[in-house]
Amino acid sequence: VFSDGPHGLLEPANLAAAQGAVAAGLRLSVHGPFIESSPASLDEARRRAAVESHRRHLEAAATLGAVCYVVHPDYSVEPRPRDPARVAAMQVSIAELAELQRELGVPIAIENLIARHSVFAAPGELDLGELGFVLDAGHGGHQRHARGLSGRAAGPPCARAPARQPRAARGRRSPPVARYRRGR
Repeated sequence: VFSDGPHGLLEPANLAAAQGAVAAGLRLSVHGPFIESSPASLDEARRRAAVESHRRHLEAAATLGAVCYVVHPDYSVEPRPRDPARVAAMQVSIAELAELQRELGVPIAIENLIARHSVFAAPGELDLGELGFVLDAGHGGHQRHARGLSGRAAGPPCARAPARQPRAARGRRSPPVARYRRGR
């Protein structure tokens, strides 16, 4: 579930739709807001506002029993060099997000972004502590020229809860997974 702006779980109709999906047996992950959110902001008020925004969306995700809540660290439309001050700001946000994870019981994972535009492009670039990592392979594919993902430690998993298939699919693999496991 993408939770931002008019698509957000803070909108009663969207939360009700997600609750209906849960009632039908689906387990959901929630991608928190990122359009106006920057937990790695150098502006302390903006950084704190981003974490507070994630708190509100995470509270909604908790009511759904979400298996994972995904956070973008930052994003700049214009390429910029990796800034140690932004990394430090993100580390403060990671500590605050870890408190929210403990308080609300929903595993939180940080998603990698494009290297030229973010403080976090690959595992090992931030200390995620008890938070997980979400690999966006599309973002990773843009990084062949920069800090690619190969040879990096994976860090903690995305969600500490085991991944589960919908009830109808339990006991059998989906065709794409079966093909990959057979080496095709």
